[in-house]
Amino acid sequence: MDPTRAARGRLSPVSDPGDVVRVAYAIPRPVGPAVVRNRIRRRLRSIFVEVERSSTGMPAGDYLVRVRPEASGATYDELRRCLIDVVDTLSPRMIR
Repeated sequence: MDPTRAARGRLSPVSDPGDVVRVAYAIPRPVGPAVVRNRIRRRLRSIFVEVERSSTGMPAGDYLVRVRPEASGATYDELRRCLIDVVDTLSPRMIR
C-alpha cells in the first residue's frame, strides 16, 4: 500500500499501515542546533505516547514525522495540537 501523507503547519507526517505503531522523526539541521532538535524529538515522542494511550488511540502503522524549521519555536501545546490534527487527518485514510 502507498504511504499516506498529510502536512499541517510545522509537521509533515507520512504513514504506512502496519501491525504495530512505529514512529520515526526526520528533524533536519535547518530546524536548529542539536539541543533544539532533541527537544522537539522528546516532545513529539511524549505527544505520540499520549495520543496512543487516549481513548481513540492511533491506527497501527509506520509513521515518519518530518519537522519543518518553523517548529523550532513551537511550544509543547502547539506541537500537540498540530500532531493531533495530522493524526486525525491520517486515521481515516489508513483504515482501508
